[in-house]
Amino acid sequence: MAILPSRAIGRVVVPSEGGHARVTAVDAYERELIDAAEQELDVRGITWEHFLSGPGLVNLYRAVAALWGTKAELLGPNQISKRGIAISDPVCHRTLETFCAFLGTVCGAMALTAHAFGGIYVGGTVISALAPMLEDGRFRRRFVDIGIQAEILQSVPTVMFSDDSLGLYGAAEYATLAFSSIE
Repeated sequence: MAILPSRAIGRVVVPSEGGHARVTAVDAYERELIDAAEQELDVRGITWEHFLSGPGLVNLYRAVAALWGTKAELLGPNQISKRGIAISDPVCHRTLETFCAFLGTVCGAMALTAHAFGGIYVGGTVISALAPMLEDGRFRRRFVDIGIQAEILQSVPTVMFSDDSLGLYGAAEYATLAFSSIE
């Protein structure tokens, strides 16, 4: 997760550790899911990265299965995505619905935190695979469902992209800027 503010001198990459912030539950189901994930992973405090990444999708699937009282199969992110999108596996489908909802929540919070009113850009392998579900409105509803600030977030564009290398471009730009001042 990085912030890319526009400045008079151009863009500046501001790295962040936002993915390591704790997951925010908005209802009882999500609180129970976080509890199940903490038990499954044997950790105290589930972060966004625990759920919103390739390995995170597997963690989320296992937590949903545990909450449903179902034994989780040994599935990878691609298998979970394919089964969930096809609605051939209800646990996988619910996992993807929850992933999209959580992604909307964290993106809305980051938009407010970083004053990112020019847009939120989300990408990666998992995002590319989940494009059909991200476009169904669940992500966007959760993005703007922040309460008093919902009106502000309604005008913030959310863009999904499929270039899996974008994070590397940002890291390279940051490194270039950081090391250009060393002489």
